[in-house]
Amino acid sequence: MEDFVTVATHFSLAEAEAERLALDSAGIPTIATDENMSSLLVPNTVGGIKLQVAAADADRAKELLQSLRADNQSATDDSDEDDDGVDFTCPTCKADIWFPTDRRGHVEICPECGAHVDVPEAGRGGFANQ
Repeated sequence: MEDFVTVATHFSLAEAEAERLALDSAGIPTIATDENMSSLLVPNTVGGIKLQVAAADADRAKELLQSLRADNQSATDDSDEDDDGVDFTCPTCKADIWFPTDRRGHVEICPECGAHVDVPEAGRGGFANQ
């Protein structure tokens, strides 16, 4: 039996599925664990959705995911150039997070820990929830 290694953890099924499909299309067979539990329960209770690959493919998978994320971040940075957005600190994990201006006053999900956060009405110029 082959050993499997977790190469990514997500708290959103959409994000997990996008990366799983990218790995599969690159010829790296991937399994997702806890995806059903995460849809039934708060994803934090099971540690999120884990993408796993054969140990022999782990390094290649991690490189591919890192490249994919860098490309996505570059595209996001380009589209958000003119949007100062809202910077604040997640009250759950204390990560510095950012959302576009149009999300002010909405409830969003922290990209770091998956917690629901209230995006403050305040703008930039420091972190609003400190």
